Amino acid sequence: MRLSSVILVFAIVAVGAFAKDL
Repeated sequence: MRLSSVILVFAIVAVGAFAKDL
């Protein structure tokens, strides 16, 4: 798996968790 893919998935999960917390 590419490192960029891991970063992209991590960013999506982080944004999703952040939006859910709002």
